[in-house]
Amino acid sequence: LLPGAHLMPHVGVTNRRLVLQFPLWGIDGVRFRVGDEWRGYTRGKTMVFDDSFEHEVLHEGANERFVLYAVLHHPDLGTPTLEAPATTSLSTPDEATAAMARVASFTLPAETDGAPPDPSTPSTPTDPSAP
Repeated sequence: LLPGAHLMPHVGVTNRRLVLQFPLWGIDGVRFRVGDEWRGYTRGKTMVFDDSFEHEVLHEGANERFVLYAVLHHPDLGTPTLEAPATTSLSTPDEATAAMARVASFTLPAETDGAPPDPSTPSTPTDPSAP
């Protein structure tokens, strides 16, 4: 999301899902509203919300925002009735939690110049046994 952007208030298509966002880069100055509550992103903290509630994003920061975004089945609504595609790897909250732990084990360079990490220099996990 580019600096100065405003994702206008909107709602998701169903309350059967939760949206997970894990901030990767450029979160300073970004505010996020779900319902009546405004929050900022916190480094290393996952934000999970029911997107059937009205939500919006206001980017007043200087750097482009990057987040890991995943849609999960709402655990309070029982077992999903549709077969998930074989490529879906984050279909349950436990799988999402495990994925976030793997992502959190990676070390990203500090935000010093406002540019995202150089894709030609891949980050390495701090735990050598991590996938």
